[in-house]
Amino acid sequence: MVSHPTTVRQRTRIDRALADVAPSEQVEILNEELIPRLTPASIAWVFALADIADRNDLELSVVRRATADLAQVARAKGQRMPSDEDWQRCGNTTNPTAARRTLAYVHGHRLRLDLKFQELNTIAPKWLVALPNDAMLHSLYAFAALGRRAGRAARLLERVTTLPDYDRSCRLVCLHGLHYATHLPDQTDRILALSEQMINKGEGEADVHYWRAYALRRQGQFEEALASIDKAIAELPVGRNEAHEAYAREREIITGTQLLSEQLETYTDQLQGLSRHHQDQLAAQFSQHRDQANEQFRLHRELQQQLFRQHRDELRGEADQHASAARRIVSDSLLGIVEILALFAVLVSFLVALVALAVRADDVWQSLAMVALMVLGAGGIFSVMRSVARLDRNRGRRSRSPVRRLGEWLGFTEAPPEPVGNGSSPTSVKTG
Repeated sequence: MVSHPTTVRQRTRIDRALADVAPSEQVEILNEELIPRLTPASIAWVFALADIADRNDLELSVVRRATADLAQVARAKGQRMPSDEDWQRCGNTTNPTAARRTLAYVHGHRLRLDLKFQELNTIAPKWLVALPNDAMLHSLYAFAALGRRAGRAARLLERVTTLPDYDRSCRLVCLHGLHYATHLPDQTDRILALSEQMINKGEGEADVHYWRAYALRRQGQFEEALASIDKAIAELPVGRNEAHEAYAREREIITGTQLLSEQLETYTDQLQGLSRHHQDQLAAQFSQHRDQANEQFRLHRELQQQLFRQHRDELRGEADQHASAARRIVSDSLLGIVEILALFAVLVSFLVALVALAVRADDVWQSLAMVALMVLGAGGIFSVMRSVARLDRNRGRRSRSPVRRLGEWLGFTEAPPEPVGNGSSPTSVKTG
């Protein structure tokens, strides 16, 4: 067995002091008793703490709080880290399991305070092999994963909360780990939720308010962050100079970020004002260009309509001229046919009448006279028929026979227009 440098009188005094007192007072008694034993070269106090806890059947939460406080003091005094020989010594104690648990707590807190995430991530699984259901060891393992920004960090954190011995010290370690888990998208929400839970449980110590101030600052709630960091500074115990410096830096960061945020907001408002002015200018220019484009489009459309109407009128005039010419041609053709038919009828009637008279003649001379008259009359009528069908080359139209003139005078036909120039048609004359 490993003998500890304590006398029977000291053991009796410690046991009496720990009897019938609250857990928080038991933590204070252990700190007062063991802090003087902390030296840079020896960690015998760890085995003394394990022996005291086992002898007095102290609650696990008391051991966890005491190891966290004492590990912080040991770090401040520059005490060495536990070695392999120290782990071997655990088997020579009265309760090896309690000794290994206490040594694992101290070793884990030392690595946590030094932010040695990789080393803690390597050694914590070995502790969990011996103590698989210890919530503090799971919390330290989750802390290492959070600090390493591992993908399984959130899963390990959720697992810790389901263990039956998940207590104040475990929540404090998890909250510390969340402070470095910037890879989590809901990091600040998790910190605020856990810190609020601890404050409601009466566990709102200085570090809780410090990490809460960090989350509030990240969310832009600067006034609440200042109130939280001031609360942390007010509750910080005397002697924690390193923590006080960290709190002071956080407060400077909060105030500096707040000032920068206000300046940025001012600059943003100014830029928005300039942007609105620029937008108004662009809108005015756009409106002007749009009006000009609309006016040009209107003028272009009116010009197109004017040209369309002019072309339509020209086409309509030409169509009227062609229609009038066509009607005149049809009328002339019909009138010519009628004239020819009429003359032909006159010729036939004349011949029939002469033939009848020749047949009734009394002598040969009368018959010859009738035949001569018939030949002369047929020749005259035939000449008239030819004059009706002949084109007048000099005037460029059909000759106007007496019958046609009579039709024009009676209104049955339309008189042709007078020739212009040297016998050219009206449509062929160019104006202007």
